[in-house]
Amino acid sequence: MPVAVKAPAEPRIAENLPGLTASELAKLAGIEDAIDKAADGQDAIALVRLMSDTKARARRVEVLKTALERLVDRIRFSKLPDLMDLLDLQNFRVEDVGLCYLQDDVHVQVKDMDGLKKWFVEHELEDAITESVNGSTLAAYVRQMMKDKKKPKIPNSLIQVKPYTRAVITK
Repeated sequence: MPVAVKAPAEPRIAENLPGLTASELAKLAGIEDAIDKAADGQDAIALVRLMSDTKARARRVEVLKTALERLVDRIRFSKLPDLMDLLDLQNFRVEDVGLCYLQDDVHVQVKDMDGLKKWFVEHELEDAITESVNGSTLAAYVRQMMKDKKKPKIPNSLIQVKPYTRAVITK
């Protein structure tokens, strides 16, 4: 018969998760209790089942998380900017949430890297070039270029620019 070796007590996961509801914490605590009971009873089969069930729950949560993130994107990239434009709102404050405003940005895709590097050198912007052109640096330059009409324009044959607007909330 195997000798029981008691592992040191592990901190309870369900006790240290701010932002979850009491119901969600209770469910986690129940799973933890079942794990501890199976381990204390040396029930390997129950632990395997709990591990499998918990992994399946985690996969479902990932699917739910992805769906919720898509809904957030729908609100911030489409529904809220469209509504704010319709209502002619630049920004507004929501109590207990924060200030909501629209922020313009761009997606930039390089079409011709060699041509783009040459263009940067010709316009004395070679400090933006390393082995490649950093995407964030390129997007920042394009944003500046769009605001400052005096900046040299990168030809459309070198890059593709897709401006977009998103709603942003700050506290």
